[in-house]
Amino acid sequence: MTKNTGIVLGVIGALIVVTGIVFIVTKSTYQTSPSTVTVTDNSTPVQGNNSGSDSSDNSGTAAAQKAGAPIAVTNATVYPTDTTAILTGMVTPNGAFTNYWYEYSTTQNLGSRSADQLLGSGYYNLSAPAYITGLTKNTTYYFRLVAQNQFDKSQGTIYSFRTTSGVSAPEGSAPTVRTVSVSDISDTGATLNGEVTPNKADTKFWFEYGQNADMGNSTIAASTGVGSTKLSKSVVIGNLAANTTYYYRINAQNQFGTVNGSVQTFKTAGPSTSAPSAKTNDATSIKTTSAQLNGVLSANGKITTYWFEYSTDSQFSAALLSRTDQLTIGTDAKNVVVKSTAENLKSKTTYYFRLVSENEIGTVKGDRQSFKTK
Repeated sequence: MTKNTGIVLGVIGALIVVTGIVFIVTKSTYQTSPSTVTVTDNSTPVQGNNSGSDSSDNSGTAAAQKAGAPIAVTNATVYPTDTTAILTGMVTPNGAFTNYWYEYSTTQNLGSRSADQLLGSGYYNLSAPAYITGLTKNTTYYFRLVAQNQFDKSQGTIYSFRTTSGVSAPEGSAPTVRTVSVSDISDTGATLNGEVTPNKADTKFWFEYGQNADMGNSTIAASTGVGSTKLSKSVVIGNLAANTTYYYRINAQNQFGTVNGSVQTFKTAGPSTSAPSAKTNDATSIKTTSAQLNGVLSANGKITTYWFEYSTDSQFSAALLSRTDQLTIGTDAKNVVVKSTAENLKSKTTYYFRLVSENEIGTVKGDRQSFKTK
């Protein structure tokens, strides 16, 4: 037997950039419980039956960003006592909320099943521990990790372990978490808040967040220690979009399992938005059949389309109205000088024109100006 005095949860953070948003992937290795245990490491699987690969790499490399079935990777290393066992593995949700569980039995038929546990929905690898109780002493058990989302189910490789004799079950339980309201909201960042109770086992916590209920982004996992006191935890996030609603929750995990806080929302701040401005300036480069129409406009926080209207009718009646091609300016555009050419004009004729700007808030028309062709 191997004697160990503590539980160590090693977390290696792998940084991934996906679709312009940075998120962190964790790779975890569980070691022994506080009790003396026998660690069974079956390097050869009993039976191959997995849709992914039981490689130990789990580097967190992002998959193609198309939601699909999860990947379940069973870990061959088990931490048994006389009547319990800590099983570990890795799950990649692949873009949809994913549940995981372990199938186990004294035969390879795997007739028993642990409780379902919910992981995130991103494209990164997550540890998937489970604590199995009610086992028989000195007995060989077979097990595998299974993960499922809305697209399909994935089964890891089947491995085996053997319970010991005279070793007590580890102390502690799965952590308790609560998602708390966001603070320090700006147009590009916020502080995510939550509460975690480790429940006497080495516990890690992280936040998920995103622009829809699937979230998909994650902060790096951080330790809360092994105590039994409720702790307040916060993480500052950035690179957010202004004036945008975000979903978020806190999650925590120790050797006894994974727990999720409630999903809540917040909205980032941002510049005030309104209808665009439009100012018509004098025409220039006036020729026999053409003229350059000029103006100044501001987008006022929204993507804005603009064009010039021109006509021989001072009232801009529809029957005689012409207009230049529509062009676009970005949300931050302010006092931008714009110009377009009016063509196919009649010589020695007075024309009236004005700048028009439009965004989702409204349409604004500048003052009327005029010119006479040569």
